Amino acid sequence: MDYATRLTELCSREPGLTALLSLPEQGGAALFWLLCTDGSTASMPQVLPRLAAQAGALVTCADEGEGLLCLYEGEPRMVLLRPLPARQYVSTPDARLLWEWRGEVRELRHDPPVLSSLLQRAENSIWLLLARAARLAEQDCLLEAAALTVHIRRHCLLPLLEHINGRFSGSECHRAGNYAAQLLLTHPAADRESIKDALEAARQIYFALRYELADENFSRLETIELEATQLLQP
Repeated sequence: MDYATRLTELCSREPGLTALLSLPEQGGAALFWLLCTDGSTASMPQVLPRLAAQAGALVTCADEGEGLLCLYEGEPRMVLLRPLPARQYVSTPDARLLWEWRGEVRELRHDPPVLSSLLQRAENSIWLLLARAARLAEQDCLLEAAALTVHIRRHCLLPLLEHINGRFSGSECHRAGNYAAQLLLTHPAADRESIKDALEAARQIYFALRYELADENFSRLETIELEATQLLQP
């Protein structure tokens, strides 16, 4: 019995899981999405290691973002298990459905989130996060500032880039499309100026996206935007 078959059987018996999908490997790791109910999302950090150990001869594992990166004795050597609330699932052509609970995936809406709400959500948080990260960098709290820069890229910029490119899986560069080169600039090195440069790159990407996507119902947070912009000035 191969790994995907074993994992499918385990997921079909696991309370709270509603579907299992496989995606093309990334960075040498086979990728699986485990769709789950909202109520079971909080238990996934405990569920994933158990499923990983039962699915094959597990050597070791490590948290990767919200998922679990697993190393096995046999093939596939490396596997990334990534939980995803079912309501956040957006159909993607490179995802292969292995199992679903009573037609769960086929009955889900496969439309991306409404663009206007995504943009407003980003506006409501990105300037505050940029200002906070800039202040952390100024105080030489470099690890904290760098971590917050990653958070801004993943949670403020990537959802918008996924939407406009229609790419909801794959590497960050793939999902970024024409913004991939600019997105690379949001990866900071371990010094204050590099972090502030990465934050400024994130600011410029968001500013361009907002100009492209905002409609008449969009509301700017001009006060904190001005403050964050001033903090990032050389």
